[in-house]
Amino acid sequence: MTILFAHPGSELYGSDRMIVETIRAAVAAGAEAHLVIPDNGPLKPLAESAGAIVEAIDVPVLRKEFMSLKGVVRLTLRTLLTMPRILKLLRAMRPEAVWVNTITQPSWMFAAWFCRIPLVVHVRESEHSASRLVQRLLIAPLALASLVVSNSKSTQDFVRQNMSHFRARKRTYKVIYNGKEWDRYFRSEAPDFRSPLRLLLVGRLSPRKGQDVVLQAMNDLHKKGIATQLTLAGEVFPGYEWYRDQLQLAAAALPAGTDCRFIGFVEDPSSVLEDADIVLVPSRTEPFGTVAAEAMAAKRPVIVSAVDGLVEVVENGVTGLTFSAGDPIDLAAKISYLHQNPSVARSLAASGWLFVNESLSAQAYARNVQEALEIVQEGGL
Repeated sequence: MTILFAHPGSELYGSDRMIVETIRAAVAAGAEAHLVIPDNGPLKPLAESAGAIVEAIDVPVLRKEFMSLKGVVRLTLRTLLTMPRILKLLRAMRPEAVWVNTITQPSWMFAAWFCRIPLVVHVRESEHSASRLVQRLLIAPLALASLVVSNSKSTQDFVRQNMSHFRARKRTYKVIYNGKEWDRYFRSEAPDFRSPLRLLLVGRLSPRKGQDVVLQAMNDLHKKGIATQLTLAGEVFPGYEWYRDQLQLAAAALPAGTDCRFIGFVEDPSSVLEDADIVLVPSRTEPFGTVAAEAMAAKRPVIVSAVDGLVEVVENGVTGLTFSAGDPIDLAAKISYLHQNPSVARSLAASGWLFVNESLSAQAYARNVQEALEIVQEGGL
């Protein structure tokens, strides 16, 4: 079975690493895997090591910059210019399935439908904050898919709610939680809380990731007499430099005894997780929450926003704590609670470690991917 995987990036963030796990599962099931990415970035050698044949084609990817009339025109023109090359590749390869990772690549969806190739779309977004019109426009191309895979129940609910407005052929839905080998994340037991308390946030610098909420919470923690040091590991998408500048201004204004470090993208997050006392995931929207799972695998206490897929990964009071998204006062209160109750923090960290190793394993992820491929192969689409 030949499968063409289409992925919108070539870096090594969460969805990038998960496409590698998807490819690894497909290859283990005997498939020949081809991966198309926009350029030859660091994802390429990692995907090749998983068994994929990798090709670079700069296919248009949906970004916020296209969410305007002028942007739609530019996106349409770029799509039309790229489509002949996509169609030529599909006709030459004739894969048994096209697996599109994320909903940001409608070109591949239209091309697979046009070539009458079974289409699998792996949805990793749930744009609840977008207008209803934007939501339906984002989801509309999924009407061409026969199998829609979601990374959480929250994501699947978002998809099905918006798909109910489209009449389309028979479609199968499947939830596949992210999973991978977690052993490398655990390096040591968490040390006793230190002063300053070391907080960590890993992820793209983006308003939806909520780094600004943490900086506001640090001011409240200072008033409570808790000294904190925040490490921000991640960079911005091109065009979002304004947000990084905004964060740096807020960090510069923090009171004495409160510190924020910007260390940029970190290829191996286990190194920074080991040095953290508490890991924060303050996203305003988060379909799954890979960083939360990585922190749990490192056996560090986590505090996450009570949104979307994060609450499926982190059970409040059992495997971590949750707080009201966008609320720095609530976040500061939860950090203060753990600071005052280190035994609770250790218990949450231990429970989180057990959860990811038992429920979000690479083996479970591979089984689910292989079940999806069996649906394709058996003609269940």
